[in-house]
Amino acid sequence: MASGPRWHWVPLAAVTVWGAWACEHGLASFGRRGGWLSLFIALWFVVLGVISGSSTAKSLAVVSLIVIAGWRSMTEWSEVRTVDFGDVATVATLASDPEPLGRGVRVVLSIEGRRFEAVVYGANAAGVGGLERGESVRVVGRTRETRQERRRRSQVRHIVGMLEVESISDPEGGARRRSRALERSANDVRDVMARGASTMRDDDAALFAGLVYGDDSAQSDGTVERFRESGLAHLTAVSGQNVGYVLAIVTPLLRRRGRWTRLSATLGALVWFAVLTRVEPSVVRAAGMAAVSAVAVSIGWRPRAIEVLSICVIVFLIVDPFLAWSIGWWLSTAGTFGLVTGTPWIHRLLRGACGRRRRMADWVAPTLAAQLGVLPVSVAVFGWPSALALPANLLAAPVAGAVMLVGIPMALVAGMVPALAEVA
Repeated sequence: MASGPRWHWVPLAAVTVWGAWACEHGLASFGRRGGWLSLFIALWFVVLGVISGSSTAKSLAVVSLIVIAGWRSMTEWSEVRTVDFGDVATVATLASDPEPLGRGVRVVLSIEGRRFEAVVYGANAAGVGGLERGESVRVVGRTRETRQERRRRSQVRHIVGMLEVESISDPEGGARRRSRALERSANDVRDVMARGASTMRDDDAALFAGLVYGDDSAQSDGTVERFRESGLAHLTAVSGQNVGYVLAIVTPLLRRRGRWTRLSATLGALVWFAVLTRVEPSVVRAAGMAAVSAVAVSIGWRPRAIEVLSICVIVFLIVDPFLAWSIGWWLSTAGTFGLVTGTPWIHRLLRGACGRRRRMADWVAPTLAAQLGVLPVSVAVFGWPSALALPANLLAAPVAGAVMLVGIPMALVAGMVPALAEVA
């Protein structure tokens, strides 16, 4: 199959995002945000194509993506806004890892497919504090609406309300027994790495956990703020770079396998790693791009990176329209967009006509392109970044790579053989 782009994937991704955003409040917001006008224009191009005998595929694709993304957005918003509140006494599944909050513990619980946020204290906090995502508890309490000022922020995380807990206890068979094998295996690996990192200083262990497997619950506000001020906030949480590390391990092991075996194993590894890192938006984006690339290679297509990114955006915005309101998703997507579109011309600019500065260009161009990509999102949300952001990222990127390359296997070994951790 030809590698040249036959579809304008970036505009198609853009209309998918716009369709999800426009239908936040159903057809009313769709009309206010220009939806009917856009549909009319797209349909008009379809009609012109039919009359003239030219291709209408692109116009039909635009219409289809606007309709599908809009319908999915309306469906998801209706789900989180249409909830019956009242007394509950049932088995709930942890949809998040418990996080300390003052003297209590905050946790998101899934009850009959609906997510509720709870803050528990005392014996209830002790009962839930040692559990992990995917495990179950028996809970008695009452559900209610989230406060108005926090409602929308909760809804875009699929949280439909609050749960006032009266009691929490182990369900029949135990909390762990009810979790799925995929989640149990991911939790086991997280536990092993946490044990391996337990000999580090608290701040170092917290940063390691955030960087490697996405557990940022132990990071202090001061640490996060310092990293944010220096433009290194992405290092306090798991990123797409981790997905590359996973593929670097898996790919050589599958080299002699058949095409479909390689594809199945690769997709399985990506799904498992996404569960391990608690489906962080940056990992979803990176794993999604890796999955699209793996499928494309298996069917004989060699897409460009920008096409892979655009397809990833289309697919995941249709699966979960609330990603359109996720800051983490947009920072990751914007950074990747800058990386794949800006790196070539920045590289040419830096290396010069004779190519004498090639090594410097290899080092600087990707980081500068990614920083330019995230700049609009970063400025809109956090304000102007520090002047130290670029040099700090140039120096920190190799260190972060070394932490993953060396730190992950060392933490796994130290976690499985505690005596080694004590010697280290």
